[in-house]
Amino acid sequence: MNPTSLDKQSGAADDDHIARIVRLETQMGNVTSVLSSLQRGQEALQRTQEQNQQAMMAQFVALRDRIDAVQQYTMDRLDRLDARTTERIDKLTFWMIGFTVSNLIAVLGIVVRLAVT
Repeated sequence: MNPTSLDKQSGAADDDHIARIVRLETQMGNVTSVLSSLQRGQEALQRTQEQNQQAMMAQFVALRDRIDAVQQYTMDRLDRLDARTTERIDKLTFWMIGFTVSNLIAVLGIVVRLAVT
């Protein structure tokens, strides 16, 4: 029967175990420092993303305000054009009524003149 590693009680094996434990502790220290560094990097990235999102939201608000202003300007302009067109139509209607009345009076005058003679 071969002796197991637990049965070996030599000093060299204990030194190997101690060296292995020291290496593992060193590696765990490195992992801990890297993990802390990664957490700080992640927090910085999250802050940057939040700042970028706030800046983007501010740009959206500015763009929405600009679109609203252009829309209001366009609506005002259309209202002015509509009022001007309505005014022109009213003037043309007035003139058409005037021409129609004057034409009717002229025709009646001609009919009366022909009827009298």
